[in-house]
Amino acid sequence: TGATPWHGLGTRLVEGITLADAFTDARANGDKWALPLELRPLYFEAAHGMPQMPQAQAVIREDGHPISVVGDRYKLIQPSESVEFLDALVASDESLKLSAVGTLKGGTRLFITTELEGSEFEVGKGDVVKPYLVWLDSFDGSCNAHALNSSTRVVCNNTFKWAMKDAKSDSVAKIRHSGNIAAKLEAAQAQVQAYREGLVGSIEVLRDMAAKSVSSSRWQGLLDEIVPVPEARPTKAERTRDILTDLFEGKGKGSRMAGRTQWGAYNAVTEYTSHLIPTRGTKEPVMIMAKRLEGATMGGAGQRLNDKAFDFLRADA
Repeated sequence: TGATPWHGLGTRLVEGITLADAFTDARANGDKWALPLELRPLYFEAAHGMPQMPQAQAVIREDGHPISVVGDRYKLIQPSESVEFLDALVASDESLKLSAVGTLKGGTRLFITTELEGSEFEVGKGDVVKPYLVWLDSFDGSCNAHALNSSTRVVCNNTFKWAMKDAKSDSVAKIRHSGNIAAKLEAAQAQVQAYREGLVGSIEVLRDMAAKSVSSSRWQGLLDEIVPVPEARPTKAERTRDILTDLFEGKGKGSRMAGRTQWGAYNAVTEYTSHLIPTRGTKEPVMIMAKRLEGATMGGAGQRLNDKAFDFLRADA
């Protein structure tokens, strides 16, 4: 029941259903995320005909939609293969609860969101943050299968991805497609457990942010750090700074709950990157939200803005 998690993207998975069940239903309904893929040769126009393009092939969805161009050594991964492994992982860990499934980046990446049951926490009274793990797999060779942390502040649905203490990469867990499935499950389980244990330190940091005030001069310093005003064409930057200031000073969802604190300042930025940052290439609301979410959690402009804000605010912690 309720809205689809992760900003309404993908298909909501109701409690009790397995990924295999969802996949079967999706195939029957013709849902795009569950359609099989195939590799096809590429050809190019030449003076003497249409020769085949060397060392390249196309990944095509069953409905004829082109996904990507890959090298001739690329090993095709079907959505069913990703589903099979994640189903086994969720079944082996009672704390993982399936939330949603869908595709991003024009169908090139499958995402499956899982809640960490019992891990939601309050930063301040009534200010709840819910941690998710987002499992990603690509169909164009752009990334290996892996999981990212993606937490949501419930009051405003802002999404952010924090850097875990001592983390060596952005990924919570990495999964190889080759190898023994039992060994892969054991490795993934260990990585999820390590992430869960690392949450304790992250929660302490966010609560400390909620206890530390931000002066007007410190806020201006933050704006100068993340949205400097260039001498040439300053209007765009000034507009963004005005929006961020409005969010911080009371217009942001939950801004009065957080107050003029580091937590409040950080959430002004994450509300901007989650819901307001401009996007290009589409006018469809769902695609705009997808682009914002990708940007905020997968190394895009939104995540870079969030990270710079976090680092600036915590520099004197």
